[in-house]
Amino acid sequence: MENNNKNFIIFLVVSFLLLVGWLQLQLWLWPPKPRPPKAEPSAEVQTEPKKEPLREKPAKTDLAQERVAWAAQDVARITRQAARPQPIRRTLILGTDSDNLKAILDSRGAAVRSVVLNKFQQADEHGRPVWKKDPEGNLLRDERGNKVPLPLELVRGDLNHDAGSYLLFHFDPERKGHDPLPTLGQINWALVEPEKIEPGQVVRRAVFTTEIDGVRITKTYTLQPGDYHIGLEVQLERLPGPGADQPRPFRYQLTSAHGLRTEGEWYTYVLRNALVGWRDTKRDLFLRSLEEAQRISHRLGGDPVEVVENDKELRWAGVAVQYFASMVVVDDEQEDQNFLARARATLEGAAMKGRIKSVAADGQSFVLLGRDGAEYTFRLGPPLAGLESIREAMGLGGLREGLNIAVLYTFNEYDQRIATAFRPEEATEPLFYNDIVARVATKPIELKAGAPVRHKYLLYNGPVKVRLLGQLEGDKAVAPELVDRYENRLRLSAMTDYHSPGWLGEFSDKIYFTAILIKATNLMHGVLWGLHRYIMPWSWGLCIIMLTVLVRGLMFPISRKQALTSIRMQELAPELKKLQEKYKNDRQALGMAQMELYRKHGVNPLGSCWLLLLQMPIFLGLYYALQESIHFRLAPFWPWIENLAAPDMLFWWTDQIPWISRPADYGSVFYLGPYFNLLPVLAVALMILQQSLLAPPAMDEQQAMQLRLMKYMMVIFGLMFYKVAAGLCIYFIASSLWGFAERKLLPKRKPAPGAPSTPDQGGFLQRLRERLEASRVAPPSPAPAAGGPARGDAVPAAVSAG
Repeated sequence: MENNNKNFIIFLVVSFLLLVGWLQLQLWLWPPKPRPPKAEPSAEVQTEPKKEPLREKPAKTDLAQERVAWAAQDVARITRQAARPQPIRRTLILGTDSDNLKAILDSRGAAVRSVVLNKFQQADEHGRPVWKKDPEGNLLRDERGNKVPLPLELVRGDLNHDAGSYLLFHFDPERKGHDPLPTLGQINWALVEPEKIEPGQVVRRAVFTTEIDGVRITKTYTLQPGDYHIGLEVQLERLPGPGADQPRPFRYQLTSAHGLRTEGEWYTYVLRNALVGWRDTKRDLFLRSLEEAQRISHRLGGDPVEVVENDKELRWAGVAVQYFASMVVVDDEQEDQNFLARARATLEGAAMKGRIKSVAADGQSFVLLGRDGAEYTFRLGPPLAGLESIREAMGLGGLREGLNIAVLYTFNEYDQRIATAFRPEEATEPLFYNDIVARVATKPIELKAGAPVRHKYLLYNGPVKVRLLGQLEGDKAVAPELVDRYENRLRLSAMTDYHSPGWLGEFSDKIYFTAILIKATNLMHGVLWGLHRYIMPWSWGLCIIMLTVLVRGLMFPISRKQALTSIRMQELAPELKKLQEKYKNDRQALGMAQMELYRKHGVNPLGSCWLLLLQMPIFLGLYYALQESIHFRLAPFWPWIENLAAPDMLFWWTDQIPWISRPADYGSVFYLGPYFNLLPVLAVALMILQQSLLAPPAMDEQQAMQLRLMKYMMVIFGLMFYKVAAGLCIYFIASSLWGFAERKLLPKRKPAPGAPSTPDQGGFLQRLRERLEASRVAPPSPAPAAGGPARGDAVPAAVSAG
């Protein structure tokens, strides 16, 4: 068992070193792209470097003046559009509280303002469950006195109020390869169905329409009770008029949802990721790309996925957080499914730390000197209009030069940074506020009069691990054919069941390790669900313990063989030492002599590696299962554990401890978060105790140093895994306790021939008592003779005994 622990720790150390080395190698081989140079603001329209929310290609320096002219044209176009009679801004609710989904639609841009998953409870930024409250702030309870969970608002309405999700923009044919026009995202679309919105009315279908540049555009939203997607149909129709009989090319861009709610910010390894899935038509493979929000923010946009000579078919794109995703999916139930030409992720909002360099005289804009030494101009959004509101929002003495702050901001249609909130600098981690969106653009569409073109999408909003929808029961149950459609026909399974990015992931895929790991992860999902459904329906934590016993029980013959090999190796230690002394100057002869000794006694020194290889997929499968599972999310266990998929969070020790819990220190090696977690401490303590009690005594100083090093490494691992899920810690603890019991079933190590026999040391309590007695202070010795040590001087026991 001790070799098992050593191999496991060696595996973790090597994995950590490989990860760190690979990250550094990536930075050396592929350094981040430099930020584009800034363009001087114009007197007509003040613009800043494009972060490309609407851009088709990165801006070039020589296009700066042309972009200013385009922005001026856009202002004139929107002004003319606004001068026409405009529909009033209206909102309506799609679906009911009993449906799987409920959405709020907004006629401004014909957008989706909010998406609520009614069958899942909301978690806060610390990963704790959120409950419904009345207007006075008191918890609401049902007829049984239980707290009422607050449904999960996946797409946050507060982050979609001004610029909603699933916006549609059209391209000017004279600006090939550049920005689409922002007009359609700013105007109010006409709501033609339903004509009237009555209080309490159940809306299953909503139709918005508008006209621009001789084209009527219609967006139709539909929602069925059992679905985890909103149906979206985009219809393009050429309007009658001069030249209507001639084909006209038309292209549009559709955005995904943005403002997805993140939870457990201080411990999660997944904040927001952009995902794009497509089919490689030449190799008939389904591929997927993943980019983190941090990378998209640093590079001012993600890498585009483009169709070149019909080499691929774009299938879906969107944003995912740890447990849920919001995707724009091409509907597979339409004749033409290959109408998308490009997909790309862009930055929608972020946070920036710095010092205010100057404030405009009217108080409506300011210049921030960022931590990178560059200057950034911010305009004030509607919530911050006016100096008085700024003073109230900040609570920092007002907006003034020399103030160190963190600015939360978003972008307008011209990529100007719009400040939406201010926060203290030391209490802000910018990574938590990186909001991204995925954008898909169509191929040129030839519109003809009387021949409307329709594109159908599924706006999926649900678990990232779509196959887990098939494990929901009761009022949460999902039709099996719908789960199969999500997982296999639409290939949304690739959001999780796919190899890691980079060459290492490609290599793992080629040697089939990725396929084995996916199978192991899905097996862990299935076994845990089966244990919960048929044996332990009241506790997911007990299911983890039962899974640990099941796995370790099945692997007991292998681990027993490994332990016996370890015992035989220890028995051969004196013989090995003799061989080392005999062949100390001939390493080749020493190796041959050692192999002959192993062969003679039937020992395979490499036999323990097989157990490590067998355990690796199981351990990693369980790790990923806990990271993906919507069942463990917010599942309680024991009095203080409210979320098995999060750290146990025994008590709050504040977020103001330097290097340990301040948000500004997030990402450092010593950052542990604002909570004290007990389970990781217990897991590491059990591992150290197991090593101390079960490891054989050191034969020499080198082995003693190795044992001490292993203890130090376990403490380091305790820091590294301090924020892992409580469910995984329960697995570690149960596995260590199993190791204690398993060791008792193995034979004792025989003493080496000729070695003095050692008396039985008894159990752990007996050995502990003997150590305490041995450490007691010796009784005082007789008074010293003349010339001896003065009173009060320390007298070694060995000297006083003489």
